[in-house]
Amino acid sequence: MSLENKFFKKSKRTVAAIALALSLFGCKHSVTTTSEETETKPQLSENVVVLSEDSLAQISSVEDYTGNINLSGTTFEIDSLKPGTIIISGITDSTPQGLLRRVTGHYNKNVITTIDVSLDQVVDNYSFSSTQKLTPKNLSSVSLAKGISPRTSFDAFDFNYDFKNVVLYDPDDTEDNGNEIIANGTVSFNSQFDLDFEIKDFEIQTFTFKNTNQDEVYLEVSAPTNFKDLKQSYVLNWWRFSPFLLTTIPTTPPIPIIITPYIELNLDLEGKSSSEISASLSQQAELTFGLSYSEGSWKPIKKFSNYLLAQRPYFPDEVELKIIPNQKLVLWLYTSLAGIYGKVYEYGKFTSTKNSNKWKFGIYGGLIGEAGIDMGIFSHIIPDYNATLFEYEEPFYEAESDIPQTPNTVPFANFLVSPTSGNVNANFYFDASSSKDDEDEFNDLLFRWDWNDEESSADDNIYDTDYSSNPIACHSYSSVGKYDVRLEVKDSGGLTSYVVKFNVVTVK
Repeated sequence: MSLENKFFKKSKRTVAAIALALSLFGCKHSVTTTSEETETKPQLSENVVVLSEDSLAQISSVEDYTGNINLSGTTFEIDSLKPGTIIISGITDSTPQGLLRRVTGHYNKNVITTIDVSLDQVVDNYSFSSTQKLTPKNLSSVSLAKGISPRTSFDAFDFNYDFKNVVLYDPDDTEDNGNEIIANGTVSFNSQFDLDFEIKDFEIQTFTFKNTNQDEVYLEVSAPTNFKDLKQSYVLNWWRFSPFLLTTIPTTPPIPIIITPYIELNLDLEGKSSSEISASLSQQAELTFGLSYSEGSWKPIKKFSNYLLAQRPYFPDEVELKIIPNQKLVLWLYTSLAGIYGKVYEYGKFTSTKNSNKWKFGIYGGLIGEAGIDMGIFSHIIPDYNATLFEYEEPFYEAESDIPQTPNTVPFANFLVSPTSGNVNANFYFDASSSKDDEDEFNDLLFRWDWNDEESSADDNIYDTDYSSNPIACHSYSSVGKYDVRLEVKDSGGLTSYVVKFNVVTVK
């Protein structure tokens, strides 16, 4: 299946069925574009015709899937557009995404049959560079899942949405019967893309696509029942932006380049659970990723950073759950027969396992970045390309507890750090006051710490302090770096549990 079928056909049907936001958002598009001409002035191919206003007035519609151009008037000089002629237009009511098409024939004197054509078959000696930031003011249509609503924006992010009791999975498709997986929280993001290319001797010499995302995701997920082998993909939101003029190639006559962005936000759930669960994930990320083509080969572009936070989940039994928000940006150039996409997955994975005498659980965060391009709009010589650009996972929180053989239950271990970053030899304060035990009073609990400095590690089971009844400890580090910290809590019955927080201290 082609990239066009994979990434555009479904969204085209969806966009045609639902158009919500014309009354909520304006349609003006503010852009930041730079265009660089080569020393030789751009030249048009001899068979190119830029349609005049009079000709465009005779077009009633352009069919999305066939590319056929339907005529409403009889004054259009259809016979002048012979097969092989390349026709180009800007944005009009009848050509909302512009035209870049090759005429293949005529049908009943009222229809022009066409196919798509690549830009390097149209223009020569041209280079282009553009940076575009997408904002809600540019939207033409929006679809939001039930329970998702826009939130008043603030300076950091352009797109902000609240989640309130959003149903992610319903095993029997019956609302409000208490067995659904529910999400609450917020999603905020910015999206920007860069597009650069150079055409020489009617061939693409270089091409670059980059997608830059800044986002902040906070989700609380709860499931009141057990489930097995769950793998569910859920379309949360999509945003289609108004087509806009990216640039005008300064040929004679000039050629408009039209682009239409589309963003889709999905959430995937994977896993199994033998009991009810409750977990939360908060992740901030900044990512730039894409593809670059030159000298006959593709190279990935990837740069990312992220910060993960999570609360210790309520997992009374064996659980493996992966929460995967993912965002996809798709670009149409002219019509939807070719495009570019970038997709990023940000996920939290929660695990809980038991054996005869131990209970272990962990929280892990990860990022996956993908990008691809259908080169039909640029060159039929360069093959389509897609790739996974980066994929990584890191632990955020791991803990282990004894399973009691008596009515006594293990304590709950947790701590906070203040500050979380500082200079060498600065004092860091570690507060275990959020730890607790179901049977003991808090004052009956004992605490010991592993600072994970020098050559020790947070998983070597060698602690830097003895047990103490004081839940607050102070420590300083003599070297720059990021440090894992481990706390163990013991109750009056001798049962223990520990927690490790990874990279929780940063020493500059």
